[in-house]
Amino acid sequence: MANPLLGFAAAARLLPAPVKRGLGDARLLLDLQSEKDYWLGIYARPA
Repeated sequence: MANPLLGFAAAARLLPAPVKRGLGDARLLLDLQSEKDYWLGIYARPA
């Protein structure tokens, strides 16, 4: 049985560059969003 992740990676390699860049940007935005929420959570906590 072939690894489905390998098939996904092969398909992702065939995606045009702008699509791959868009996926990377989306992941980066999610990372920044969770980072912001983390720091806001620390500083918004009452002393």
